[in-house]
Amino acid sequence: MLSHHARPVTRHARQVLIAAVVVLIVFVFLGAHVFARLESQGFSDPNSGSSRAASVLNSKFPEQLNLVLLVTDRDGETVDAPRVAGAGRDLLQRLSQQPGVSALASWLTTKTPELRSHDGLQALVVAHVGATGATTADDNAQTVISALSGGTTTLQVAVGGSIGITHDIETQVGQDLAHAESIAVPITFILLLVAFASGWRRRCPWPSASWPSLGASPNCSW
Repeated sequence: MLSHHARPVTRHARQVLIAAVVVLIVFVFLGAHVFARLESQGFSDPNSGSSRAASVLNSKFPEQLNLVLLVTDRDGETVDAPRVAGAGRDLLQRLSQQPGVSALASWLTTKTPELRSHDGLQALVVAHVGATGATTADDNAQTVISALSGGTTTLQVAVGGSIGITHDIETQVGQDLAHAESIAVPITFILLLVAFASGWRRRCPWPSASWPSLGASPNCSW
């Protein structure tokens, strides 16, 4: 059965190889734009009990805290030091101006002990990032993370919370897919060349059994 399907391929090896290369190039061009459009569809069944409970909570309490920032001074001072506290207030001001941000709270504004580490070297900033008009919460979250992930000249900022985790997963998946394709596509192309090499040699024998000399040409019978 396999030989029955293989005969037409080997009989028209040149045409099949050219067609495969053309199709490969077309799909590489089309696939190059796919990764930026990939979106996560979530990590749980929307019909499960936990997902329905989460939907009810989101409808009753729409401003749940889904963004957490871990703030640390780059020089190792405590978050209560005047220089660090001033930089923290500037960070809070920047965060409050980002689209979709609300329910903002931190150690500097609330003095809640749970928002500061025991040694005073780190503090948490929590907020809710939601949708604004036609812009989805995910798009706003991407804007916020891009604006704050680098921190400031004074503060190191690590992004966490549910939107931070989702962003990291999606970024890593996109990078892994791109890496996998960068390996798979060249290997597939090489395997195609190897697969049709024997048919090419049978239909294009060189005049000599040795390595073709300069100026020699194959005798192809297509």
